[in-house]
Amino acid sequence: MTSKPLRRPGAILPVLLALGACTMGPDYERPPVPVPEHWKEATPRDQALRGDWWEEFRDPPLGDLIRKALQANQTIAQAVGRVAEAEATYRITGAQQVPFLAADPSAVRQKLFTGITSDSTATRSLFQLPLNLSYEVDLWGRVRRSVEASRAAFQATVADLEVVRLGVGAEVAQTWFMLRHVDLDRQLLRETVDLRQQTQDLVEVRFRNGVANQLEVAQSRIELAQAQSDAAALDRSRALLEHALAQLTGEPAPDVSFPDRRLDVAIPSLPVLLPSDLLERRPDVAEAERRMMAANAGIGIAKSAYFPAVNLAALLGVESTDIRHLFRRSNSIWSLGGSATAPLFQGGAVDAGVDVARAQYDEAVAAYRQSVLVAFQEVEDALSSLSVLERQAAAQDQALKAAQQAVALARRRYEEGLASLLDLLDTQRSLLLAQRGASLIYRDRLLASVLLLRALGGGWNPNPAREPAPR
Repeated sequence: MTSKPLRRPGAILPVLLALGACTMGPDYERPPVPVPEHWKEATPRDQALRGDWWEEFRDPPLGDLIRKALQANQTIAQAVGRVAEAEATYRITGAQQVPFLAADPSAVRQKLFTGITSDSTATRSLFQLPLNLSYEVDLWGRVRRSVEASRAAFQATVADLEVVRLGVGAEVAQTWFMLRHVDLDRQLLRETVDLRQQTQDLVEVRFRNGVANQLEVAQSRIELAQAQSDAAALDRSRALLEHALAQLTGEPAPDVSFPDRRLDVAIPSLPVLLPSDLLERRPDVAEAERRMMAANAGIGIAKSAYFPAVNLAALLGVESTDIRHLFRRSNSIWSLGGSATAPLFQGGAVDAGVDVARAQYDEAVAAYRQSVLVAFQEVEDALSSLSVLERQAAAQDQALKAAQQAVALARRRYEEGLASLLDLLDTQRSLLLAQRGASLIYRDRLLASVLLLRALGGGWNPNPAREPAPR
């Protein structure tokens, strides 16, 4: 079976090319968002973060932990899998832009009726080796918009991977600082236990000498036991933080432990970007914008359903009833044709599809604007926290110095019989509160610095997401 091609394909080709230049739906334009000119809490500086943001803390063990987490964390592994999936989907969609060629060999043995009587039959074989070529003429840009949407979706998953990596790194840093703060707190409580033990020993000596009474002995023992209880409670907190770090770094909790080490990290002086630059550095904002781009392309895909889908098909091969003669020139077969499928009545389904696409785009625009607002809020929150905590640390330092002087004075006066045991115990409690308050502010300043680094996008490279490598 053969069919002849059009006699004047040159007259049709320019028309097809002109129609192929049409693309349904709006071209993408970034919607406007309100951008403040400056931050309330800081004066922007010119330097910007690059590379490994955790190096700002100059804490090598922290850097080792974060690098380990970036390699072994399972949440990151899931995000890597989503990137690979989106890349493969992008390649599948891109394949629609080129013709599809398939081989369709067949071998059939059949019995045929050849006459009027029931004996008028014949048996024959039929061997075919055709190549089928099919191609959708992208007259209305459906395929182009599909590729555009798939590319944007792939780039969104790449940006999402950076969001996950940044989040995991920040969580490791915060957990690490909380663990080290517990170690600092434990040391303070050990010093307090020693101090309370010395106080109890002093009270008992005075009691044996008839200077103190039984009530003072009981009070000193209560204070010592309370300090020992507080120290034991920190062991539980430390164990939970170790378990959290194990999970973040992809290891079983029983296999991970960290030696006791005081928190001793300088508060970094962090660069602050201009608000207008922030939108180019946040991977979550980049992800939201690319999902908005994909939704915008979806409008064009939906609109192309209003118009006919044109497909071209061609066949070239050989056919014979004798496999020995299959490749003779006289047994060649070919065909060339086309088809068009035009919607006539679908009960409003196409209109509804366009409405769905527009609604999805509106939703994506709102999500993008929300991500921008969240970005500004997170930076301003971190800057505000650091500003307040810096002032709070200065005031707490004065309170700590005063508490240390009060303890020394109260102890001396108690030994001289000029103050009661309650005065001494009160000053010791005030000292412990001042010490733990100072360590807590110190920890919170480090945590706020991590939040600021995360809010600024870390060291993320704001270049557009990579294209999939050709295969």
